Amino acid sequence: MVWFNDQREHINFTYADLKKKTDATASYFQTLGIGHGDKIMLILKRRYEFGFACLALHKLGAVAIPATHLLTEKDIIYRCNAAGIKAIVAVGEEIILTHIEKALSACPSVEKVISIGPLFP
Repeated sequence: MVWFNDQREHINFTYADLKKKTDATASYFQTLGIGHGDKIMLILKRRYEFGFACLALHKLGAVAIPATHLLTEKDIIYRCNAAGIKAIVAVGEEIILTHIEKALSACPSVEKVISIGPLFP
C-alpha cells in the first residue's frame, strides 16, 4: 500500500508491515472490549490509519463504518443510535472532537472514543 498526503510525502507499506500494524491495532481494539459484531465508526479522513483500522476490525469480526469528517453533532447522534455504534475512532482535529463530545450524551451505545492525534478532551 502506498500512502500520499497533500504535500506529496509518501509511505510505502509492505504486506509484512500491514500484517504487523493490523495485528497490533486488532490487539489494541481487543483490549478495549471490541469484538465480533461490534460496530465501530471511523472518522479518519484519508489517513493511512483508516486502512489499518479496517483490516484490524475485519480480523476481529467487527464492522467498520466509515464516516465523513463533515458530520455534525446531530449527524453523529443519528448514526450512532441507528447503528448501535460501540466506539468511534476519529482524527484528532478540534472541530471533529467537539462534535463527538457534544453528541456523546445522546449516544448511549458509544463506550469508547479513540482520537488519532491530540487527546480527546
